[in-house]
Amino acid sequence: MAESLVAAWARSVSPERRAAAARSPVANSRLVSQLASDASPEVRVAIAARKSLPEELLKALRKDSDPAVSASARENPNYQPGFFDRLLGG
Repeated sequence: MAESLVAAWARSVSPERRAAAARSPVANSRLVSQLASDASPEVRVAIAARKSLPEELLKALRKDSDPAVSASARENPNYQPGFFDRLLGG
């Protein structure tokens, strides 16, 4: 998918298109950061699952109020649980 198409989908009113943009390997860091705070949990789940997600975004998404988003962030292969995460089983 071309970067210009991904950028257009990231601005779509459709959460499904924004989630597709979030899953795209060509999404640049600005779009990833923007989509990490999207109103749709579906989009934030897609961002949380990205293997190349910056640590600060991964930390923020682990604390997301939507359980599906925080679970997706905890399942990210780059997630490094801290002491309290391990203590509490998360």
